[in-house]
Amino acid sequence: MPDASRSNELLESITALQRAFIRHDQPAEVFDGLLATFLDATGSEYGFIGEVLRDAQGAPYLKTHAITNIAWTDDLRAWFDREAPQGLEFRNLETLFGAAITSGEIVVTNTPEDDDRAGGIPEGHPPLNSFLAMPLHGSSGMVGLVGLANRPGGYHSLLIAELEPLLTTTSVLVDAHRNDRAEAEAQEELRRSAEILDNTPDFVGWADAQGQIVHINHGGRKMVGLGESVDLGSRLVGTLAPDWAAKLIREEAIPSAIADGVWTGESAYLDPTGREIPVSQVVIAHRDERGDVRYVSTIARDISERFELDRMKDDFVSMVSHELRTPLTSIVGYTEVLADNDAGELSEAQEGIVETIGRNAERLLSLIDDLLALSSLGQRDGGPSERIDLVEVVGEQIDALRPVADSKQIDLRAESTDPTEVQGRLDQLERVVANLLSNALKFTPRGGRVTIDLRTDGDLVELTVTDTGIGIPADEQANLFERFHRASNAQRDAIQGSGLGLAISREIVEAHGGSIELVSEVGSGTAVAVRLPAASAPEHRETP
Repeated sequence: MPDASRSNELLESITALQRAFIRHDQPAEVFDGLLATFLDATGSEYGFIGEVLRDAQGAPYLKTHAITNIAWTDDLRAWFDREAPQGLEFRNLETLFGAAITSGEIVVTNTPEDDDRAGGIPEGHPPLNSFLAMPLHGSSGMVGLVGLANRPGGYHSLLIAELEPLLTTTSVLVDAHRNDRAEAEAQEELRRSAEILDNTPDFVGWADAQGQIVHINHGGRKMVGLGESVDLGSRLVGTLAPDWAAKLIREEAIPSAIADGVWTGESAYLDPTGREIPVSQVVIAHRDERGDVRYVSTIARDISERFELDRMKDDFVSMVSHELRTPLTSIVGYTEVLADNDAGELSEAQEGIVETIGRNAERLLSLIDDLLALSSLGQRDGGPSERIDLVEVVGEQIDALRPVADSKQIDLRAESTDPTEVQGRLDQLERVVANLLSNALKFTPRGGRVTIDLRTDGDLVELTVTDTGIGIPADEQANLFERFHRASNAQRDAIQGSGLGLAISREIVEAHGGSIELVSEVGSGTAVAVRLPAASAPEHRETP
């Protein structure tokens, strides 16, 4: 039976150590006190208290929180004094304490030299006459280990039972220290993250579920001209943006983020002078454990420089295109005069030359028109918006392209033309239909078929152009809407084109709040589907 006075002393020591931990004394002092209590209670010569951690590969190792200094050389003593305060790490588990870590069980031996689990001791190491290793278990499993050595008379089960209260206390304190450290690391990570976010030049902010702005970082305040001392008060999402951008955020970005988790796109804020600052923006919806939206955050980057470069590029393209268009128009006109023999009779060879000049001049004019169209699409104020009957647009474009279809004996027809109206710019939507039909005719061999189907599906108008043409390789279809991209089989067959038609069509369709998709199979043909909000759709934008 354990001595009553010794048990009382042990309990008093446990109480004192618990109080020290609760007072937030230095952890090293608390663990040193715990080790001293273990050594005193057992009469052991030396020992350690360590935490079981795992490396990047998940392998366990021991890091000490308290350990007896048994260094036996000056170099080892200097090393111990330098490293022990940060904790010594032991990764070789082919040892007695390693057996306790890997098994999770108490290891006790009073004849270490005969124990197969022992890995031996270095030359000069103090004698190891007996050894006891007791795992510490916490909320996440094994959290640590207590190791004791060289108790006179060795270690036995009654002594281990007597140490149970002290062992339990040590487990609790190691577990608590681990949690405190994790919390401190998390707080430090949050502090660093907050510091990084607050000092980034990007706009970083978040709003509550009701749309009231809660926080804007330093970079964001600087962008919109809100001083650090300015209270956000009851400002709502969108109050720092121009009207069109505020509507975009309220009606598209936030609903999309709530539905899908995240929205990305381009928007704008207002600087102190009222100038629009174009931004590339991400909006994220954050939910609680029940799935309810707690708050919405956003990160927005100023892309004014990119916009300025785009504007300069568009201005340059527009200027060059206009300068080229005038002489090309003159060339086309004179080739027509020559072709009509208005300037004299041409020989057969001369007629071929004039035809080639005229054909290539027309190609250049078509390319210039495409470049001018791309340039104009980048302008926000693109012209008036009106209600447009797509049936009329389709009919006019079919009539305009009928000669091309007849020359290749292609069956060009409208399969279905439900009455449909959309809101938008007539010239741009005419260009979309013309681009899709001319592409279909261009890539469909003689005797093929091109159809256009127009129907209404709820609040959407769907226009589909289908052909029996050469088709497009599957691995190239994702790039077809990129500027100047041309399919490999089109290049192989020397089919003329600028690679701008689909790119222009996509920009126009998306500017009108719609989408465009393409499905194709080599040798079978291609179908391009355009979906636009009907003029009566509640979500339709008034100004594309």
